[in-house]
Amino acid sequence: ACLAKVDMRQVAKPYIEELRRETGETVHLAVIMDSSMVYIDKSESEHVLGMKSRVGASVPLHCTGLGKALCAFLPEDFVLARLQRAGMTKFTSNTITDVDDFLACLARIRECGYAFEDEEHEEGIRCVAVPVMDHAGRAVAAVSASGPTVRVSRERLHEMIPLVAETGRKISAALGLRALLAQGRRAAL
Repeated sequence: ACLAKVDMRQVAKPYIEELRRETGETVHLAVIMDSSMVYIDKSESEHVLGMKSRVGASVPLHCTGLGKALCAFLPEDFVLARLQRAGMTKFTSNTITDVDDFLACLARIRECGYAFEDEEHEEGIRCVAVPVMDHAGRAVAAVSASGPTVRVSRERLHEMIPLVAETGRKISAALGLRALLAQGRRAAL
């Protein structure tokens, strides 16, 4: 209950701005709402060629780096229920539309700690994403760096992994610290 009072956007803002500066690409912070991911914050790339996304927009779980990064660290029955409700629409030739293939992808993400999106939701867009954890180690959000394939080659995607992973760790630590401080204040009352 204490963590619910934490404004995740406020806590994450300096870290997503820093990641945008480091990568030069668009950075998103998203959470699951119903059966999709919803962007709760965005730091836009300064390049002319970018992404058409907006805070408040929802995107699928099964074919976005954000969705896959978060789903990999959530209970399988929770994820399967949302996939069943939303379906697994094919957006591009790279979209995963088979549940077993998706679950195998999530297992690989759990092993390495990050997810890629390689033109799975939109042609010409790649991203790397990681989960954001709360003070109890539960996945509560995901953060990503995304850009057009003309700038974000597969090699560059791999180069961005440590930056995105560090941002996920920093946001997770800041959320945990904020929750612990709030608990301490409540205990002192």
